[in-house]
Amino acid sequence: MLTVYLQVCFYTLSFGQVISCCGDRCGSAVNQRCHMCGMDSAKSQTEFAVYADDGSMEYACCLHCVYLLEKFMEPRKFIRIETRDFTTGAFIDAKKAYYLAAGSLIPKGSMAPFLLAFSEEDPAKQFQKKYKGSILTFKEAMKITAKFDEEEER
Repeated sequence: MLTVYLQVCFYTLSFGQVISCCGDRCGSAVNQRCHMCGMDSAKSQTEFAVYADDGSMEYACCLHCVYLLEKFMEPRKFIRIETRDFTTGAFIDAKKAYYLAAGSLIPKGSMAPFLLAFSEEDPAKQFQKKYKGSILTFKEAMKITAKFDEEEER
């Protein structure tokens, strides 16, 4: 008797491009496009996954794109935001992360302002010693991002 298992992925299309899949469970190599700028967020060291109250999920390559997504997402609301821990690459709760406003370190696949996320404060402090910068909470990092966006609009 032959048993065949099929893995089924559901894709969300935006402007004809695949932007999301069934997440880490997906065995295929699918580009996860940032919903705001179109960059391949899976290649970003500052990748975010944003979950909305309507059941949708979007990827973002950086906190600036998360900020823009929230700004233009109405009437949907964020119910969960995850980001990649800079040292491990694992997804963590973005609102509980420590952010290093990177001085001299520019993460791959990210856009300014460069903010590195860490699940624990000690690794953030170690990177701070080497690369300078300030350690921030999620709210503080979002304030910096909002200020950056305002300056960009001028």
